[in-house]
Amino acid sequence: MSTFLSFKSSCGTKPKRLPIAKAPASWGCFARSSLFSFCVAAAAAAPQPVLATPGTITSLASFNGTNGITPYSTLTAGPGGIFYGTTSYGGANDKGTVFSFDGTSITSLASFNGTNGSTPYSALTAGPGGIFYGTTSVGGANDKGTVFSFDGTSITSLASFNGANGSQPNLAALTAGPGGIFYGTTSVGGANDKGTVFSFDGTSITSLVSFDGTNGYFPNAALTAGPGGIFYGTTAGGGANDKGTVFSFDGTSIISLVSFDGTNGYVPGALTAGPGGIFYGITAVGGANDKGTVFSFDGTSIISLVSFDGTNGYLPNAALTAGPGGIFYGTTDAGGANDKGTVFSFDGTSIISLVSFDGTNGSFPHGALTAGPGGIFYGTTIAGGANDKGTVYSFEVSAAPVPGVPVPLPVLGVGAAFGWSRKIRRRIKDAKPEVVSTTAV
Repeated sequence: MSTFLSFKSSCGTKPKRLPIAKAPASWGCFARSSLFSFCVAAAAAAPQPVLATPGTITSLASFNGTNGITPYSTLTAGPGGIFYGTTSYGGANDKGTVFSFDGTSITSLASFNGTNGSTPYSALTAGPGGIFYGTTSVGGANDKGTVFSFDGTSITSLASFNGANGSQPNLAALTAGPGGIFYGTTSVGGANDKGTVFSFDGTSITSLVSFDGTNGYFPNAALTAGPGGIFYGTTAGGGANDKGTVFSFDGTSIISLVSFDGTNGYVPGALTAGPGGIFYGITAVGGANDKGTVFSFDGTSIISLVSFDGTNGYLPNAALTAGPGGIFYGTTDAGGANDKGTVFSFDGTSIISLVSFDGTNGSFPHGALTAGPGGIFYGTTIAGGANDKGTVYSFEVSAAPVPGVPVPLPVLGVGAAFGWSRKIRRRIKDAKPEVVSTTAV
């Protein structure tokens, strides 16, 4: 059963109550809630970063209930330029849908019915043979969520969570690993009811390790693959300061690498892999203005690179996406000119608000941007549009690709490493005195 997240005055005001599956105890200004994000990455390389000029948001299609309501998930690129995604509600049974978007229209392909899962928050992950895989936050045999497949026409429930193997995978999409195995996290359940890391081999869910609070709890973002077969992730709570952690998972054990402390942000989202073993991410709150941060993680320490201030957005939930010229792009759930969210860029030192949502073109973008050809990004909003039920939108970085700079490549499933200029790396290195929290591995 879902609970609802409402924002207290200390976190700012947001004219929307977001449905979120059961969360743990209070963290700072949140009551039994968390903000979450989902990991997605794209590939782009350039010798020197070229900051994009502010673009415009184009609302391409609106959800209407029949084709779904409230798409929390990031779009996943598929063959032939088609995007696929899920909605958390709506469809034939008001339990969510799988839909496609061909550039002009949304097509509802299948509806969840409870037995095959209900209320999917996470993005789809592409697997072999044109099959997509995903999770639902509830539903299935035990009403604790499912792993499902989608073959283009129908949803098949493959396995159900039961509490012991985890419960409520929420926005943590599946991450592909070696040998056709998928890995993921659940927000609760497991030995301590604080979440798990699990594997899925195509037929069954195996709980690999449980969170215990010290190493974090309530992991609500996807795992990111790193060198040597190691996965990296974040928890929204727990650790030394009960504000979340960055952890690694080697296949058998969780190692808490560093804890957030509020100054460097808290309630972190999914990590995006960069060169040299550096990861980049966002926190939904904390930082200089308690409105969220962009940070880097070098394997031992968190470096707070910049804080959101409301004007350039606040409450960033979605993972960063790489674009032309080595620039990161992302979205905030609120803030900007209309307090309905923004699209922003990050060049290694500063956040630039590129455009604000206004309701007509959508409101409250919760998923990450997905890169398409020609410097165009695609995304979804959970509200706004013609029916105030959400939109699919595009955002053009520039009128034309920068000469000599490859456009970002859509990535199916797990994200890939991307190019990053020496100039940006020097800027990040210069920012290292801002480190405020480290934990020995």
